[in-house]
Amino acid sequence: MDDEVVLLWVDFSSSVKNSQLPDAKGLCQIHRITKSEDIAKSISSKKPDMICFEFDYAESGHLLVLTQTKVDYPSIPIIMLTDQHSEDLAVWALRARVWDYFVKPITIDDLLRPLKKLLILRERQSRTPREMVRKKIQTPEANIVSQPRTTKAIFKAQSYIESHLGERLSEKSLAELCDMSPFHFSRTFKKVCGVTFRDFVIKTRIKKAAELLINPNLSITEISYEVGFQDLSNFSRTFRRYTGKSPSIHRDKHLNWHENIFIDIAINQ
Repeated sequence: MDDEVVLLWVDFSSSVKNSQLPDAKGLCQIHRITKSEDIAKSISSKKPDMICFEFDYAESGHLLVLTQTKVDYPSIPIIMLTDQHSEDLAVWALRARVWDYFVKPITIDDLLRPLKKLLILRERQSRTPREMVRKKIQTPEANIVSQPRTTKAIFKAQSYIESHLGERLSEKSLAELCDMSPFHFSRTFKKVCGVTFRDFVIKTRIKKAAELLINPNLSITEISYEVGFQDLSNFSRTFRRYTGKSPSIHRDKHLNWHENIFIDIAINQ
């Protein structure tokens, strides 16, 4: 059916069982993918009217994928679905210009609400303008091939950084991991992530430290080493510079409030 809405479901949930992918037969076409590198190809082949990003917990790498997709395809509305909810995350979604933001679980009626809005907008457009919009969001073939490969390499570097924070992380070694020259890696990393390699590493370490500080069983010294700071005073100074408070004050605040607050160090800003 030509007027049927096509929805691309980018499923970053931990398992199929956790997914909120609804049964929408007869209501819209839903195409599910689980890998970020498949997004560009799926948009090119399926030409979705809307994209849904589903998370269990919105990790920085997955949020970066959503942001980059919004930049690459600004004409396609994006829905965000997550297990995790906080005021900071909702504000982030608003700033990222997400079409709609849901906290699991959702019903088919919840999903249909933004889709109905889209159908109303479609009815107000003539066929010619709609075709023009479709053409604008299509990426040239060369770009479809090269962009995901480059972006995938940077995501690989980002994932490596996040899982090796306690080790020495050099731009040269990460460039080799991505099979890129240091110069090309440096330029590409900043283009994709919005910050330099060094800034990304520091902010990721501080973000992880902020999360670990909520655990009262870990000492501040242990956390400092865990995230790659060998000098406690340097860790404290850097933490204060990026968060506005010392590690001990951050810990006391969260332990006293008994809250698990989503921490966003604004890596992409």
